[in-house]
Amino acid sequence: LNTYTFPCERQFANKAHAEEVADIFIKELLRNGTTTALVFGSVHPQSVNAFFEAAAKLDLRMIAGKVMMDRNAPDYLTDTAESGYQESKTLIERWHGKGRLHYAVTPRFAPTSTP
Repeated sequence: LNTYTFPCERQFANKAHAEEVADIFIKELLRNGTTTALVFGSVHPQSVNAFFEAAAKLDLRMIAGKVMMDRNAPDYLTDTAESGYQESKTLIERWHGKGRLHYAVTPRFAPTSTP
């Protein structure tokens, strides 16, 4: 995680990068016959916005959410319970139920999330 995954995820703080990857990811899903998916974004709200924007353009049914992690990860990828809540709330208000899009609350996994 520290060598490859987390440094790669850090790039999603950049909106342009998030948009580019979202477009490629959606195209790859469709190329492989996937028209509905549950997708975990990065901790960055812009990664989820980019994904939902790309999916909405094609009227796809997608479920996604920003991951939340508040421990056992680099500082540049952690959020607090409060910031995770607030950012998720904003994303839910913007995307949940818009067209065929739905928001999923997505803690990353047990080691990076407090109970």
